[in-house]
Amino acid sequence: MTQPMQILCAAVLLTTFGAAHAERVYVKARGEVDLTPFRCENVARSENVKRLCYDERENYVLVSLKGIWYHFCHVPPTTVSGWKRASSKGRYYNDVIRGNFDCSDASAPAYK
Repeated sequence: MTQPMQILCAAVLLTTFGAAHAERVYVKARGEVDLTPFRCENVARSENVKRLCYDERENYVLVSLKGIWYHFCHVPPTTVSGWKRASSKGRYYNDVIRGNFDCSDASAPAYK
């Protein structure tokens, strides 16, 4: 196989498999969201918070709480950093996040 053909095949494989592995989650009160623009972290040692995803450009958080995804708007990076460092992710959620960063339909960023 010639080098241009090898490059073309590699590009097709990367495009095909990259698209096939794009992760999407269903967010309560929002619908399906593609996690591609987010930086996500699995959370160990928490009964409630299972995964935390943040899009810093939009200041938008998706969080899996006991397997159900929720979203929060206008969350500053310092708040997300504090959440990641907190010894109790669930307590930080209850004390700092819950009720303070609720999204309305107009404030949630649009993702395609």
